[in-house]
Formats: sequence, structure tokens, C-alpha cells
Amino acid sequence: MFATAAAAYFGGGTAGEAWAAGLEQTPAGLVPPFELEARQDGIAAVHAQTRWAEWRAIALPTLRVKGERGFLPQAEADQMSATNPNARMVVIEDAGHDVHLDATEQLAIAISTFIERAQSPTA
Repeated sequence: MFATAAAAYFGGGTAGEAWAAGLEQTPAGLVPPFELEARQDGIAAVHAQTRWAEWRAIALPTLRVKGERGFLPQAEADQMSATNPNARMVVIEDAGHDVHLDATEQLAIAISTFIERAQSPTA
């Protein structure tokens, strides 16, 4: 029962179930298996500085995958496209942040298509 409620809280579907499955049952209820403050500190450290110079320096063909319902702001996605012409963006419809869980088949097709194009002598 709690797992079903947790999966719904995380958005339902395969992604919600995967997030809920990572929780541990304790006397206090379902909790994540990590210290929340440590996770928040780690995420804050990642976002403490921008990585635009590194992004612009990527010279190889790169596939960017964005879930249509993901949380990457469109302005940032557009900036990524404008600052690295070697990167191709694919938006996966009806997927959130966890594209690999929400739309496994569509993601596999996008990756396969990208690899085929990158290996083609006319690409």
C-alpha cells in the first residue's frame, strides 16, 4: 500500500515505481537509503558553477535527450543547441526526466538512429 502511494507521489508509471522501489521501509515509513542533507549538498556542489566552456569544447557528435515533460528549461536547451553545433537534441514525447524509464523503446530508437547516422560516411 505504501509503495503504491509512493509510486503515485513520484509521478506514477515505471519511473514512479522505480523511485518508490529505492525507498526503505522503516518504523517511520518509507525513507530514502541516503542522508537527504548529503544528497542536497552534493547536488548543490554540482550546480555551483556553470559548465558552458566544457560544453562548447565537446567536438564529437553528441546526443542530448530531453523528456518532453522533463524539468530542463527550454531556454537552457536552446542555449545548449546554440553553443555546440556538434550536439543533436531529441525530445522524447510523454517522457519526464527519467526518459530511460518512461519511454525505453523510444530512447533505444533515438540512440540507435544517432549511432547509425554518426557511423555513416555521409553523416
